[in-house]
Amino acid sequence: MNYKHEYVSGPIFPLEKLRAVVVAVVNRGVNVQHFRVDAFREDKPWLEDLDADSLEPQEVRVWGPHEMAEGPYWFRIFATSLDVVPSLLTRESPSAPDGQTTNPHLGVNYSPGDFAVFNVQTPDSPPRPPVGPVA
Repeated sequence: MNYKHEYVSGPIFPLEKLRAVVVAVVNRGVNVQHFRVDAFREDKPWLEDLDADSLEPQEVRVWGPHEMAEGPYWFRIFATSLDVVPSLLTRESPSAPDGQTTNPHLGVNYSPGDFAVFNVQTPDSPPRPPVGPVA
């Protein structure tokens, strides 16, 4: 697949009781788009079931919640168009004094616009200029 854009989350460090993550993508466009979600725990792949797929116009795809352990975690989402819009949230399940889990609440949220977005270098793209010294 010729992905043109890459969305990257910042690192997510689970708190003591941070236990679940939900990843979603939506196609806001009028054409079928393609995407792939890569999830990492430290520098190793995590959540192998987030395979490449296609999205019909206006379709939403959601995965999760997936249980988390110690991190850090980070996510990379490749897309054929900027019409593919990702989001990501984690839920924290704090414990009450008696050891029982209370109602979960939001931990970390990556809304559209919170991801770093990069253009993907493809074989037919012009070469990127070298990175020079910072003045």
